[in-house]
Amino acid sequence: MSRAPGSFRDPAGHVFIASQRIFRGVSSDTAEGLRGFIQSDFFRERVGTLIVDTKEVSPGEALDAGIAAEIVGSYGMWVEHEPLPFISYPYEWSFEALKDAACLTLKLLVDGLENGFTLKDASAYNVQFIHSRPIFMDVLSFCEYREGDPFLGYKQFCEHFLAPLCLAAFSGVDFNQWFRGRIEGLDLMDVSTALPVSSCFRPQVLLHIHLQAWAMRKLESASGGPNRKETRKIPRRNLVALANGLREFITRLERKRTSYWQKYAEHNAYEDEARKDKTRIAHDFVRDNKLLRLLDLGCNTGEYCNAAVSAGAEQVIGVDFDCGAIDLAAREARRHAWPAWFLYYDIANPTPDMGWRHEERSALEKRLGRLDGVFCFALIHHLVIGRNIPMEEFTGWVCGLAQRGLIEFIPKTDPMVQGLLSHREDIFHNYNLENFERILNEICTNVVLHTIQSTDRTIYEYAR
Repeated sequence: MSRAPGSFRDPAGHVFIASQRIFRGVSSDTAEGLRGFIQSDFFRERVGTLIVDTKEVSPGEALDAGIAAEIVGSYGMWVEHEPLPFISYPYEWSFEALKDAACLTLKLLVDGLENGFTLKDASAYNVQFIHSRPIFMDVLSFCEYREGDPFLGYKQFCEHFLAPLCLAAFSGVDFNQWFRGRIEGLDLMDVSTALPVSSCFRPQVLLHIHLQAWAMRKLESASGGPNRKETRKIPRRNLVALANGLREFITRLERKRTSYWQKYAEHNAYEDEARKDKTRIAHDFVRDNKLLRLLDLGCNTGEYCNAAVSAGAEQVIGVDFDCGAIDLAAREARRHAWPAWFLYYDIANPTPDMGWRHEERSALEKRLGRLDGVFCFALIHHLVIGRNIPMEEFTGWVCGLAQRGLIEFIPKTDPMVQGLLSHREDIFHNYNLENFERILNEICTNVVLHTIQSTDRTIYEYAR
């Protein structure tokens, strides 16, 4: 039994993991409200599709699962959530995924207001994805709505959703590293400064970012601090109009920046036959080894993740440092309902454990769990030559991720490697096929070589 380290912020309840089941202990003063919520038609019509499946359980069930008696007795109610297949964080998401999460949050706010409920917060961490479909997982964020109540999560919504999306849409700055550096969401004053002047002519940006930032600066400059004033009542129809306006605006947003890797599939080093060869190797590897859970390192636009899914993989996680590439991959996954996640991830500078006591948000490798296989295509040269990672360390790290995998070796004669070396001294004397084969054979057994037609590139299939 363990308490989920990221669930400590809400005093109304905490999440516990016991016997591979997900429980939430709910405080006595919140229990009645939550019980009414999960018994409502609003919840029942959305559970399992828009809201994570949640049911009330007896304290005895929590005890039987392994939660200590003193913990069980300290809460007024216990519920159990359906386990999610994989946990990801907003700073790892594509632009399209963050849009989907924002629109889900706003839809639930509008639907809730029409059914007597509202959201007391609007954190992006309340949303997860089952494959490419967003689902809301924090049932304690819902509370009873009283006519005139404001949307308490408004500023948080702007920091977690609107600001990062506008940054990418109007400034061409990907939000992932900004969000990673401030996990509470982006500072509106910083984003207001970073946005172009032309964004002031967008009513939604002016109102929800620039004017909020102006008000925050004004409060900061007030010498004696503001006098607390009575909160103004806001009619329900105004909140609904606010949420619907934001949702319509966000739906139309497009990522401004186009990257080289976003168009890599159109001008890569492969001829059509070589590309088909590589796809066949990936497909047959997954099919023949009956691999169900796979990681694709440097997934680009998800072409080989698609091959893995078509070969029978049930979960594919693709990672890449190029936000434009994962955006296209996420869009295709949503369109074709692939059982896949596509995440921003810089292998040479991975996101560490973060948050309170370095436990609130865990590093990606800890969340991956058991993997059946790994794809590592056209990546080794970017890390060994592009980022000066020793080949022994990189190869050992890749092979340690799963028992089986495919690694593509790119020789120095390849145009992509020549491009990496064109403006620097070639100090990579050990970067050659013979040395790579030696390293791989020292780590693994049953190394099988696959050649790719019309190229000098080779794919190695390994088993540890």
